[in-house]
Amino acid sequence: MERELIEGIIQAINVGDTGRAAKMASAALERAEQTEPEAIFATEYEIMELKGEEAKLLVRKAVDFYRSCGREVALAEFSNPKGRFRKDQLYVYAIDSNGLMLAHPINEKYIGMDFLRVVDFEGRPFMKEIVGVANAQGCGWVEYKWLNPLSGYDELKTVYFEKHNDLIICSGVYDH
Repeated sequence: MERELIEGIIQAINVGDTGRAAKMASAALERAEQTEPEAIFATEYEIMELKGEEAKLLVRKAVDFYRSCGREVALAEFSNPKGRFRKDQLYVYAIDSNGLMLAHPINEKYIGMDFLRVVDFEGRPFMKEIVGVANAQGCGWVEYKWLNPLSGYDELKTVYFEKHNDLIICSGVYDH
């Protein structure tokens, strides 16, 4: 039963119905809390995996948009705080292959800043890692500690990214 539910959530994410996926995930967590308290950790971990898949799907949609509309239009839309690539905490941002921030819908002050030497709350140069992996492999995942604007706490953030031409398109999720 659990496997079917998880597959249903993944299917909802893959077709872009994130609202349905979130409701299904929430219902699964509530059921686990009531029937199997010891299974909550596994359920929360599985939900994090699904959020990661949602970030990956958003990046893929952003890549398609970039390919169809071009760089200038895509960067403008990625920077739009009310645009199609911003959903609550989930959003797309873009950097170039040298770590220069080109688009960010949450903090416009970041645009134009060199992020290559920026470190997370543990001192890790996470953007250097993103740029390195993107330039070498084209896509990947990186984790780092960053301030979650909704909770106000430093939290682990997992980011998926893909490189197209000299543009690295990213989206990430917080653990909580």
